[in-house]
Parts: sequence; structure tokens; C-alpha cells
Amino acid sequence: MKNKHFLAYLVPSIILLFHSMLSAQQSSGHRHWVFFMEQTQVQSPAVGSDGTIYIGTGMSDTSRQSDGVYAINPDGTQKWKLTLGKSVHSSVALDKDDNLYFIVGNGNNPDRMDAALYSLDSSGQLRWTFEHIGWMAPIPNTGFTPAIAADGTIYVNGRFSLFAVAPNGTMKWKYDFPRIDNVDALGRRETTGNQRSAPVIGKDGTIYLNTEEGWSEQIKAEGGLCAFYPDGNLKWRSRDVGGCAAPTIDNDGTIYSAIGTYGMAAAQESKLLALHPDGTLKWSLPTELWIQSSPSIGADGTLYVGTSHHHLNVPGWFYAITPEGQIKWKYDTYDDVKDHPAAQENPPDIYNSPVIDSNGLIYFGNELGFFYAMTPDRKVAWIENVSSLLYCSPALVDDGTLYLATHAEIAKDHFGLIALNTGSHGLANSPWPKFRQNNANTGNAQPFEQPESVEDAAGPGTFELYPNYPNPFNPATTIAFRLASSCFVNLDIFDIAGQRVRELVNGRREGGRQQVRWNGTDDRGAKVHSGVYICRMRMESGGKVFQKTWKLCLVN
Repeated sequence: MKNKHFLAYLVPSIILLFHSMLSAQQSSGHRHWVFFMEQTQVQSPAVGSDGTIYIGTGMSDTSRQSDGVYAINPDGTQKWKLTLGKSVHSSVALDKDDNLYFIVGNGNNPDRMDAALYSLDSSGQLRWTFEHIGWMAPIPNTGFTPAIAADGTIYVNGRFSLFAVAPNGTMKWKYDFPRIDNVDALGRRETTGNQRSAPVIGKDGTIYLNTEEGWSEQIKAEGGLCAFYPDGNLKWRSRDVGGCAAPTIDNDGTIYSAIGTYGMAAAQESKLLALHPDGTLKWSLPTELWIQSSPSIGADGTLYVGTSHHHLNVPGWFYAITPEGQIKWKYDTYDDVKDHPAAQENPPDIYNSPVIDSNGLIYFGNELGFFYAMTPDRKVAWIENVSSLLYCSPALVDDGTLYLATHAEIAKDHFGLIALNTGSHGLANSPWPKFRQNNANTGNAQPFEQPESVEDAAGPGTFELYPNYPNPFNPATTIAFRLASSCFVNLDIFDIAGQRVRELVNGRREGGRQQVRWNGTDDRGAKVHSGVYICRMRMESGGKVFQKTWKLCLVN
């Protein structure tokens, strides 16, 4: 079978001619502007707090003189470009101050596997580089996009290690993965390692990444999902074939992880797993085809993800999956392009992660460049021909503008970042509505927010939260508190992942000692699981917000 990526470079002009043969659903009225760049890219755009779009160019282990990072204004004009002469191997991630973080390969180095983590400020000035992390990018090549923690720590995968890098560019710690000695066709020995996904961060600070099973004739490195404490110690890992798609995290802490590997035989092992925060299996759904992109989550909890056919002569499907692990529907984009010669040679795959908007529409594209807006009930709202798409996942901002980077040329000698008008109000209100969770590409389940004026206490005697009794408890416990005077109070129960479970008090209360009863149920009246919970009391005084917390242990 011919290499489908090579075909993707040869057929864009034919695809554009085929554009007119599509159904009346297809539309070109959504395109707002196109910004042309000198070199192809597989990265996904990041959007700063002022609306600036950041994207790097380059996709291979060879470097071109024009490779670098662009900053593009919301009107489609260039703000600045930093030419590096080296290929950018990841999407840009942004911290709360709009500092940029991304991986740069050094194709001019004799060791082509050399790479570094770069940081720029929002004006394009180099802040620092963290050298010699190594590079062994999985498919998609966006797999090593850094994750940014709330305290500014940058987590990034290298060739053999997961690194934690402080905001000033110094190493905090690293975790070394197994190394495998392989012998190539010429008898040369080369040390390799697992293919691994980009890291993501849960609300409790746990770092998750997916590892794909690796092996040589003598050594096998197990795959699976790894969970790390913020100090770098391994928390747990699953034991399975693993994969290289980054995990996705739901509101209740559930981790969705795709397993499977490239190859015909491995197709039968391809699944989407849902795991509890402690690493135990919640459910497993066979997908038959390899998942190379991260799932996204709709406002109702539905998971959306595309698959790729790799060596199998079948198309990749786009799936809608319930939070319980059942297939709601699947869509075959091959039906829209089946008369096209390139599609007959290689049915189009779906590599990019979808984005879900505030209206519930789901946006994704296939390999041949047909970009879809689809309703939650599987109806195609419109299709836009963008030439060719591989691993570029969209970004969607609050005014409804969607930014999408193409993989193949849309004009002579150029590649493009396209701005499309969606008519929405930005991203869906969901725990993970797009690639890397947010438009800053942080891969962090807890969005950056401006710090609230919160202090541990409002002064001696102002208010008090007492230990609950009994503790541990089953099925109910009493929580007492005291106020010095009348004030507005919130008393809530949270799980260990930071999700609110039950609201106990919300309103003005008079001064004095008071108590409430929690019967171990959530706001819907359902019994909650055994475990540690947090009681948080917040009160307002003098225009400030103060809080106290206490741990509760429920034993069912």
C-alpha cells in the first residue's frame, strides 16, 4: 500500500476540484481569513488571553531555515515571528502570563533525537531553553506538547524521561522509563523506549500519561496509563498494550485512555478505557481501529473521538460514546469522499481531536481535509474543504472564531492557518471540550483563574469550623460551626479530586454556634462512594472572602 501521508501532499489540487461534487451541505461561507506560512505544520494553535494565536512550523526530524514560531493577531495579520531554523515538534502551551512553551528538535545535530524545551514571552523574546530532553515523538507528533500546572511547573516528555521543569527553566525532577536495545536491519544497536503521550494534569495535581507497549527481540516494555504524584513518584500504572493518545479527564476524575498500536494485528486490541482516579477499570469499549487523538467531552458528558484505519482497508469512524461506555452513534466520512481516487487508495483517517462549542456542535476533520460541523444527533450542519488535515486540532474562542491549521498546501508554496466563523459563543461548558482541554493547550483539568481574595481565617473569634462527629462515619455525620455575627456562609462537601458533591449551606446565617447534618449523599440524593471528602466553609466579611476546611472519612 502506498504511503498515505505522501499521497496527502500530491492530491490537494485534485481535492479542491472534487470540492464541487459534494452535497449542498458543504459551505465556504464560514471562512473568515487565511494566514499563509512558509512551512507545513502538524501542531494545534494556542490562543493567548489577548486573542493572539501562537503556532509553530515544521514536522520532521530535519530542519528548514524558515522553521519557527508565529504570533498572529485575531484579524489574521502577523504580530511577530521568531525564526529558529529548527523544527517545532509540539503545539505551543501557554501559562497564565501567556509565556510560551514548546519542543524544538535539532535536525542539524548529529544526534537527530536531540531536542529541547523552549520558553518565550508573549513578545517573542527567548526566556530560556531546557536542553537535551531527547525526542522520540509518537504519532501524532503533537504528543509531546507540554502540560502546565497551576504553580507554573512544566511537565514534558523526552526520549526516555518525563521531566518536571520549574518556571525559571531549571529541572525539579525527572522520571526515567525503561530503555530497550534494538538492532536495526544493518545490525546496528540502538537504544529506544516506549512511545508516550503528552502528559495531562488532574484537578488534584496528579500527572497522567499514556505509554505504548515497546519491545525488541529480548526485551519488552509494558504499556499502559501512568499516574504520578506532583513530586515525581509513580502513583500507579495500568498494565495493558497502552497507546500514544493523551488521556482526557472528566469532572468526576475519570480518566479516558485509548489503547492500541499501529499495525493490522493490533487493531483487534484497540479500545477506549475509562479508569477511576485510583487506576481501577470503570469500563472498556473496543473501537476496532486505532485512536491517535484525545477524546473530547460534550456538555452532557458524551465522548467524541475519531479513529484511523492504519493498514486496514477500511475507513476511520468518528464516534459518540456515552459516559457509561456505550456507542451512541458513529459516522463514516468516507461516504462523503468515496468517489475520490485518493480516498479509494487510502480511506481517510481522523487524527485530530474534536472541539465542541457552546451550541453543542462538534467540529472535526478527516485526513483529506473535509472539516465537519456536526450536531449531537449525528446530522451534518456544514462541511468546509480545507485541503488536508492530519494532527491539527482546532481552537475555538468566545466570539465563535475557530482556528484550524492545515497540513497540505492551500495556495502555492504556502500552508495556512484558517479562521472560520461558527456563530457560537466559544467552547462548551464541559470538563474537556477540546485538545489539551483549553485554548492555552495546558492539558490541565483545572483552568487557570485569577486568585480570589481568600484567607484562612478572618481573625480570632470571627468564625470557626469544628471537626465533624463521628469521623469516620456511616451513614451520616454532624458538622458544627460558629459565627461571631451575621454573615453570608457557604458550606460545601468536595471529593478528593476537587469536585463539589453536596451543598449544605448557602446563604446568610446569624451569629452563634450552628450545625448541619450530612447523610453521605450528593446534591441529587444519590449515595456517594466510600472515601475521603473535604468540608469547606467560606464566609464574607469586610469585602473579603475567608475559608476553613476539614477532612471527613465516609466508610460504606
